Order: sequence, then structure tokens, then C-alpha cells
Amino acid sequence: MNRCCYLGLGCHKRVSSMIKSYFRFRLLVMLMPFLASTGFPAEPTHQVNRLEKNATGIRLRSERYGFEWSCAGDRFHVTDARGRTMVAGVLQPAVVVRPGDGRSERLCRPGKVTAWEATPVGLKVSYQGVNGDRLLEVELRFEEAGFWFEPVTYHAGPEDVIALQWFGQGTGTSA
Repeated sequence: MNRCCYLGLGCHKRVSSMIKSYFRFRLLVMLMPFLASTGFPAEPTHQVNRLEKNATGIRLRSERYGFEWSCAGDRFHVTDARGRTMVAGVLQPAVVVRPGDGRSERLCRPGKVTAWEATPVGLKVSYQGVNGDRLLEVELRFEEAGFWFEPVTYHAGPEDVIALQWFGQGTGTSA
């Protein structure tokens, strides 16, 4: 039985709304120095100044930040308006699951980028082979004032989703 669990919205009893709140809080804490130095936007805008797309990834530049992502290593790099690095890491979140067959061990294996699409307002990346044969989809939305991680889609099987960790890397049994 294959179910689609839309992480972040709390559907199915397996994913609580606390996970969504936790990730929003962590992202806000990480971006606070950036927001304090540039100010909060008066109203959101969907325009990003320069988005360059090539065969291996994207690079964009706005008045407030820069974002680069490479499909080869699935690495991203965020800079402030002056080009100083704010954060860098792996884009694919680690998904920790417990098999639904009663076993107690956990599973957390990364997948590989199988498809990606860049538009002037976003980036969608699909990973195949997460935790064996599962599909994970990540989407980012770019605006002039900043960028946002949209809710993640993990196509689960009979396993229970225990955690989703942004910027974590699966080691086989944990992140």
C-alpha cells in the first residue's frame, strides 16, 4: 500500500504539526541576522533580479541575497547582499523512518537527484532511492525579500515517518 505523506501539513497521523513549527522556527533563527541587517519587506514581491540556469544547477541574485545550487553534489550556498556566506549545505533533507513490520530499527538513507526544474520563482528537486526506493520532492520559492522552503512531499510506504531534518545527512540508521 503506497501512501503519499505531505510533510509539513500534518496529514496522516504519522507527522505532527510540531515538525512544521520546528522547521519554521529553525529557519527563522538561522536567517535572523540577515533579516535584521536588511530589514523586513513592506510587502512581498515575486520578482527575483537575476536567475541563471545551466545544465548543472542555478544561480540567482536579488538585491537582498544570493542563492546557488548544484545538482552534482546537491549543495546550496546562500549569501547576503554583500556576497558574504550565510549558510551552505546539502539541500536534501534527511527522512528518518521505522519499518512498519514491527521491527524497531530506524532507517535514514539519502537518495539521488533524478529531476529538477528551475523557474523564475522557484526550484523543484526530486530525489529517488530515499530509504531504499522512496521518492522525495523538495520545492523552494524565491522572492525579492527572501526564499522559502515549501512543504516537502515524501512518498511513504508502510513505514512510519519519525523525523525530517533539514540540512541533515542520512547515515543509514540516523541523520
